[in-house]
Amino acid sequence: MISKYLHYLNLPQLTKVGTRWNFRCVICGDSKKSSTKKRGWILNQGGRYHYYCHNCGASMPFYIFLKEHYPQVYKDYIKDYILSKNGNQSSDVHEKIKEIKIVAEELSLEKLSDLDIKHKAVQLFIKRKIPKKWLNYLYYTDNYMEYVHSLFPDKCETFPKYDRRIVIPYYSKHKKITCIQGRSINKYSNLRYITIKFDDNAKKVCGIERINSKKPIFVTEGFFDSCFLPNAISMGGADLNLEYLTTLAPKDKFIFVFDLEFRNIEICNRIEKVIAEGFKVCLLPHSLQSFGKDINEMVMKGIPKQLLFDNIKNNTFQGLSAKIQFKLWKQC
Repeated sequence: MISKYLHYLNLPQLTKVGTRWNFRCVICGDSKKSSTKKRGWILNQGGRYHYYCHNCGASMPFYIFLKEHYPQVYKDYIKDYILSKNGNQSSDVHEKIKEIKIVAEELSLEKLSDLDIKHKAVQLFIKRKIPKKWLNYLYYTDNYMEYVHSLFPDKCETFPKYDRRIVIPYYSKHKKITCIQGRSINKYSNLRYITIKFDDNAKKVCGIERINSKKPIFVTEGFFDSCFLPNAISMGGADLNLEYLTTLAPKDKFIFVFDLEFRNIEICNRIEKVIAEGFKVCLLPHSLQSFGKDINEMVMKGIPKQLLFDNIKNNTFQGLSAKIQFKLWKQC
């Protein structure tokens, strides 16, 4: 489909090189000294297409390239894309075009499941013993901040040469992407997580699109921890809006499972806030310290699954009981 649209654009000196297309950049005009030099590229990244110019540094998903420089062609391209995904049977194409603001295609990134098993991002998953099904949920980029810049130029003006990260998408209840979180795969990164909102009103809660509001909902601090619990969501930062959670399910359905860090003042303050708001909280017992400080670390160190679940079940408290147990827990 993309080949057809590239020829519609009448791009200067367009040629195909393998799975890529090369032409003179229509954004900067390319080389002023050489009329034959062409440094604009449409790159095929795992079936998703991205525009990049080696002269001016322009970088963006193909759909953004069309939207900004060929708006009429963009509309036709989006229609064709939606129809192709719906077997040419969509009766509400125009409505879907309005809703296509951010979808997986627009992430223009490779899924972890499409990467080689030896890839560093996949190896991180294997090392952390995260269930393989999550490889289909996450994406990867060699330069996260450059990618963010391609979507939202106002979010960042400069970015490092390399910023390799696993990209965790956050969805709304209606399965529209509202945020992305970049998790560094560099052990020595100064910023382990960088979360970008696509909507200023978006709540930084990951996993709400797949929860069952009629069953207990576990709330963990990190995404990786949530991968080991059923019907779980994770907090995208310390500024979690507790009132927002009650719009997703009754308060009694949520069980907060914090890290086993009773000396950490910040975590203790969060626990105290959750208890004060009337939510259930799991205070993992100190006897599990030998396995680690969080769920993922405990799994990596071989904690039996049943032992973990039994400890969560037997150490979950609410109300006055939670206040008493929390006081004892943080004093040990």
